[in-house]
Amino acid sequence: QKRILYYTVEFYVWKDSYFMEQRFKIFIAYHTNEENIATLLSEYFQSMGIPKDFIYLCGLPSNDGKVINIDEINAMLKSSCVNIPILSQKFLDSAFCTNVTGAFVFDENALLLPVILPEITPNMVSGFLKEFYRLFKLDVSEDVAYIYDAVQGSLDIIPPSLTVATNAMNAFINNYTLS
Repeated sequence: QKRILYYTVEFYVWKDSYFMEQRFKIFIAYHTNEENIATLLSEYFQSMGIPKDFIYLCGLPSNDGKVINIDEINAMLKSSCVNIPILSQKFLDSAFCTNVTGAFVFDENALLLPVILPEITPNMVSGFLKEFYRLFKLDVSEDVAYIYDAVQGSLDIIPPSLTVATNAMNAFINNYTLS
């Protein structure tokens, strides 16, 4: 197996004399009210060496009738290798948001790392995610470290030094708890 990294940040794998596109994006879905949290998570990944082009932030509307680009969301879903829904009460109350999370659940080619905000308990997603997926909290250092390790492993990138990783995680958790 031969890997070639193009400047456009797309991975291709040589297989049976053809180039086949490989997934490379982190898809972070959130309700538009939680944009600051999604941005903090994206900045954390970037501070850990993940290129900004690898991260797709998708602020999803509630049922307020805003125009969304379905084609762009579908393209990003197809190119993601890690899907991270940020589950808040507003996210769970939105039919569109829960539909995107449903697409995450049925995507067998991407890793699903659901994040729950403080107002969400595991029982609130019972039957939807709880039984099948570990739920992560962004104020728990072990959860933040696990999320990064899973993302890093899926993207096959070189991890930062322990000092950089520790400082980045502490800064992220501090900024998250202040938000």
